[in-house]
Amino acid sequence: MLPAMRSADEQNDFLEHDRFDEGEKRVAANMPATVWKATAIVGICLIIVGIAAGYVDVATHFRLEFLSDHFNIFLIAVLVGVLASSVGLIGWARLLKRCARARMVGLVFVSPWITVLLGYPIAGNNIHGPSALVLLLIIPGSILAVILLMMAGLMNSQRL
Repeated sequence: MLPAMRSADEQNDFLEHDRFDEGEKRVAANMPATVWKATAIVGICLIIVGIAAGYVDVATHFRLEFLSDHFNIFLIAVLVGVLASSVGLIGWARLLKRCARARMVGLVFVSPWITVLLGYPIAGNNIHGPSALVLLLIIPGSILAVILLMMAGLMNSQRL
């Protein structure tokens, strides 16, 4: 869609005040929210793919050669996912109300524990299996939960 043509007065107002009307301000303010959401969702998906690859590898008794031979790809996906989801969730939380941030804290803190419980029938709590990788995610997840909890308590709730 082509941008709307502006009158000379609107263009001068933009040059003087560096803005157009209020409607475009709201659109510009909402654009970063989609970027933060997308970053968080992509990061979470990378974590899920990396962890699922480990559990699938154990569940198939290491018969899938691609998973066994190239598991470092999935480890890198988990690391990139942790970074992307952390950045995305912090940026997204800045735009949410206090109660939504508190729910985000709960999900971030509980999700590695739920993953361990769901994966227990597949791999047990073998320290050399995928459960060890999930248990390592508890540390950054807890740190992220504390950061989000502080954001929920300290930032005003007048956002979006």
